[in-house]
Amino acid sequence: MPLPKIDQPTFKINLLSRKDPVIYRPFTVKEHKLLLMASESNEINDIVAAIKQIINNCCLDDIDVDELPVIDLEIFFITLRARSIGEIVDMKYKCKNKVDEKECGKHFLIKLNLLQDVQIEKSEMEQRIALTDTIGMVLKYPTTSILQNIMNKSKEHGDMLDISLIAGCIDYIYDEEELYYAKDASEEELMKFVGDLSTEQYSKIEEFLRNAPNIYAEKQHICKHCGYEHNMRLEGIADFFM
Repeated sequence: MPLPKIDQPTFKINLLSRKDPVIYRPFTVKEHKLLLMASESNEINDIVAAIKQIINNCCLDDIDVDELPVIDLEIFFITLRARSIGEIVDMKYKCKNKVDEKECGKHFLIKLNLLQDVQIEKSEMEQRIALTDTIGMVLKYPTTSILQNIMNKSKEHGDMLDISLIAGCIDYIYDEEELYYAKDASEEELMKFVGDLSTEQYSKIEEFLRNAPNIYAEKQHICKHCGYEHNMRLEGIADFFM
């Protein structure tokens, strides 16, 4: 006789890159162990791969995790972690305030509520960027696959990484007559197009990337040992878990 099957609850989450909410389930013990093993390796690629695998397993809608913007991947994982293990994360810090030229050194805990404290700082920048009166481009926010491609090139092509990042974020280029989709062009063609931009045109794209949406939390703590007031701003998934 087969053992009974436990039904999992389902939840909905709104992602910045999708119009409709995405349905997901909490992750299981097996998936939690996958995350713990990746965290113990201290390798960012292993951790990102585990997060993507868990989201892929738990998402009940058809999405391409590799094509999710990093901000959506972070939003999804933080919410998924809160629904699966608990909303509260205990974060340990050390007071580095100088007292009589010596570091205070007192350790303290900050409790972070993943569903209440974490905020999304949205961008007011247009994804459509005019380069001339007739030519422009539409950009997309960086995905993990784009960033991993950049990291893989970092040793051999360090001086071209910024151009490679921008080339990877192009959705399409347009002129008065046609749309030129990045998926139909080679990486070399896209990098040449970016490399041939003027510094003024290039700076418009840099500003778009600098102002990409991000997640953050602001916490305050007064050290009981020295009285120093800590005003902390945590940004990105690394600050919350790593």
